[in-house]
Amino acid sequence: SSIGVLMGMIPGVGEFTSQFLSAVSTCESSKTPEQFGKGSPEGLVASEAANNAVPGAAMIPLLALGIPGEALTAMMLSVFYVHNVIPGPQLFANQMDFVMALYMALILLNVIVLVFLLFSTNLLLKIIQIPTRFLGLMILMLSFVGVYSLRNSATDCMLAAGFGVFGLILKRLHLPAVPII
Repeated sequence: SSIGVLMGMIPGVGEFTSQFLSAVSTCESSKTPEQFGKGSPEGLVASEAANNAVPGAAMIPLLALGIPGEALTAMMLSVFYVHNVIPGPQLFANQMDFVMALYMALILLNVIVLVFLLFSTNLLLKIIQIPTRFLGLMILMLSFVGVYSLRNSATDCMLAAGFGVFGLILKRLHLPAVPII
């Protein structure tokens, strides 16, 4: 988690670097390094702990400097601009109540997610057993319903489909989506 926090505070580094560094450092300090790369629980926990520590720490450069540290904070920056919240030092001087409310909401969100996962893990494991072609079709259908319901416009659906194809092309070319966002 500490590696994830450090990597999250550096703009543009993101989850992948924190996962890699935490897995490497855990492998070096492990009593059984030969199990790494074969599903070692120790390595999985280390990389996931670092991965989950990044978004909270990436809020630091976002709020203080207006620089997104990873994909989630890049989307948050666009939402901030839509709502006339300009990140930077003046945000802390003029709108400290907003910053405090944001961090309290993040803490509350972590508690809610913990409670939700404690009670719904078995159900979520059953969802994994659904064939991916059916699950993907349901997600795609619900996405189009959501886009259409905003303004009842088929143009919005075509625009969403275009961006979906663009995202698929980026994924196939192994190009990151964060700079595009």
